[in-house]
Amino acid sequence: MMKRVACLSVFLFCLTSATFLQAETKKEATPETQPETQPAAEWTYPPYLKGDRVEALWHGAWYKGVIERVEKSGELYRVSFYGYWHDRDETLPPERLRPIPKKREYPHPSELKAGDAIEFLEGGDHWRPAVFVELNGKKAKVRWADGQSTREEEIYWTRLFKPTSSMIPKEEAEKMKKEKKK
Repeated sequence: MMKRVACLSVFLFCLTSATFLQAETKKEATPETQPETQPAAEWTYPPYLKGDRVEALWHGAWYKGVIERVEKSGELYRVSFYGYWHDRDETLPPERLRPIPKKREYPHPSELKAGDAIEFLEGGDHWRPAVFVELNGKKAKVRWADGQSTREEEIYWTRLFKPTSSMIPKEEAEKMKKEKKK
């Protein structure tokens, strides 16, 4: 028992000494060594109103829909999905919504590297987030999760898109709020 206590004491002493020495030997950053950077923009979710067209993350894929109701002062949104009965409507937080992109960007196959985040058109009406695995001729192998398991699938690379964010700069969100109030 005494050996364990002694070993533990030595271990703790070495650990704290190493941490102290590391902190002491770190160089102070001087203005010459610090790169000039722009202040990072703050990001937030855009404000939505009843009737806004959105894409909503539902069962692991982005589906088009419309805001039917704003609940809890914008903390939750009732979304009705295009082409589905109202019994499929969902009440969702803003992090599961995004504006419908005006234009989707296609990545060029030569730009893609294994592990890149992409989205692919599935079923003609929704986009599924995925990870690019490899290119095999005109087909791309992608890996995606459906909530229950992870799957790999080969699809034509022309169905791949660069991911679209659901967040916008905070300044832009404030401007949108002002415009929607008018």
